[in-house]
Amino acid sequence: MSSSASPRVRWASFLAPVILLVLAYWPVWGIWFRADDFAWLGLRLPVHDLSGLGRALFQPMAQGTVRVLSERLFFLVSSSLFGNDPLPMRIVVFLLQLANVGLLWRLTLRLSGGSLAAAALVPSLWLLNPGTAVSMTWLSTWNQLLVVFFLLAALLSFIERRTWLGWTCYLLGFGALELNIVFPGLLLVYVWLYERERLREVWLFFAPALIFVGLHLFVIPKNAQDPTYQLFFDLDLPRRLIRYWKWGLGFWRYVELVGEPVIWERIGSPALSALGLATAAWAVWRRNQPGAKLALFGLAWFVALLLPVLPLRNHFSDYYLASASVGMAVLLGVGAVEAAKAHRALGLAGGLLVAVMAVVCWQVRGTTMAWFDSHAAATERLVRGVVEARRLHPNDILLIDQVDDPLYWDAVVDDPFRLYLVFDVYLTPGSERRIHSQGMAEELSRLTMSPEDTRYLLEHEAAQVYAVGPGPLRNVTRAYHSRMEGELATGLPRFVEVARPAYTELLGAGWHPVSNRARWCEGVAEVRIGGPRRKGESLWITGFLPSSVGEQRITVSANGEELVPVLFPLQNTATTLSIPLPDSLVGVSEMSLQLRFSRVIQERGRPHALIVRRLEVR
Repeated sequence: MSSSASPRVRWASFLAPVILLVLAYWPVWGIWFRADDFAWLGLRLPVHDLSGLGRALFQPMAQGTVRVLSERLFFLVSSSLFGNDPLPMRIVVFLLQLANVGLLWRLTLRLSGGSLAAAALVPSLWLLNPGTAVSMTWLSTWNQLLVVFFLLAALLSFIERRTWLGWTCYLLGFGALELNIVFPGLLLVYVWLYERERLREVWLFFAPALIFVGLHLFVIPKNAQDPTYQLFFDLDLPRRLIRYWKWGLGFWRYVELVGEPVIWERIGSPALSALGLATAAWAVWRRNQPGAKLALFGLAWFVALLLPVLPLRNHFSDYYLASASVGMAVLLGVGAVEAAKAHRALGLAGGLLVAVMAVVCWQVRGTTMAWFDSHAAATERLVRGVVEARRLHPNDILLIDQVDDPLYWDAVVDDPFRLYLVFDVYLTPGSERRIHSQGMAEELSRLTMSPEDTRYLLEHEAAQVYAVGPGPLRNVTRAYHSRMEGELATGLPRFVEVARPAYTELLGAGWHPVSNRARWCEGVAEVRIGGPRRKGESLWITGFLPSSVGEQRITVSANGEELVPVLFPLQNTATTLSIPLPDSLVGVSEMSLQLRFSRVIQERGRPHALIVRRLEVR
């Protein structure tokens, strides 16, 4: 089929992947949030003025990423307008993917010399790719689809000589994902294959990419302690590229997800890899043909989009394939179409291989969406259950029991409860034994209530315990207290929420009455708290420092031993600072703390130094 076919055939070629998009991904409309989604949804909470908006949009996060369009504006605007409702976001992602299908159809039709069969097949294969399924399902990874949109739009604009539109799409792509830096390389490959006389137009596109890389590598700060995103330029890079290729074919992923070997798994991956290699070899041999040029461009796309992430040895992720698999779809789709043109038997073999891959990828897509749906449903049950528990017990600390490893990473670590203004939610002691900390042991410790604190809260009737199960959360406070009575350690709590009545008996002199879930300190304030259990623990103080006080120096003594003085920064939001505790205090059951402040103001006849919400030893 060629572009000279009837309008009905052209429409059928375009509608085929569109219909597939609808049939394949209609289940995503009902899938809720999970994991990283809550970090981005929480961006709106500290935005109260222009400076807060600037930080939300441009402050580097994760590993120095500043994805203004895909992560910042997308979640900020949607959550600000529609609250914690994923449906508006799903609509945006679906419409974006519809645009991607149209752009890829148009690009394939143009670069293949007008092959309507290739134009229909390439977007269809991309839609079924395991990586695409993840990005269509998990909102935090939609940036892979957005960068594809900008790359395709910029490339088509260049081809059609729409200079300003091309540059606009290219520059906007940096707000979607760092992978946008490969565009000049893709443009260079296109020009070399199709329009060598335009080679001079390409070089200017490298300038923004080089500036972006320089800023990302040498200016934007990163967490050097996190091994997840550490770069490894080693001899294993080709093996990781092959692994991504095998994963994108679907067979290997099917075995991983479904747990059952497919009868043709040992044959399917090698056979499809042979089709890809044969197509690449044929393209080199017949490189002047439109189909051959397109196949080589598809291979370049696949390699280029994976090159920036191949050094991430500790972060091998299926969603990276969402953008790279465009190249896989082009290479295999063109291979199948060109095989059919060459010989009926070759066309039958190529078509059969692609059809088998499509069937397997269809199953992987369904399993992927079912996995995300079940995890998101469990997350929603927990979050909504906690919100209801807070409504029933507005003044108690909430302890969640029986949280397992998946639920912790899906629904606890990014604190989704704050999106509903629910605070003071912790895991029960012992929860850490069911959870893999993945290098974030301190965060897990912060979210888990200690045995001493749990006993103290239960004895003072200041906590409610809810258990996670297959259905709604269940209040098990009495049963839990009775069951754990002999296991919970005695001693003073290592966590003091100064505004709660249960902790009033631990406060000494120097505290004002409760106001807005906190208390003002006078020039000197006293409090009792449990001591550190191991070396390296610190005293953590959470509070507010109003501008009327000015920068505050805090000197704390513990059991008469003076700790290192610290400066409390002047900020408009709650701030937490830590003070290292000396080894001499390890193992003491009780610490008598005295907080002394360098600046004190007089208001309504009383000294005011700092607003404190909590003190904690961890």
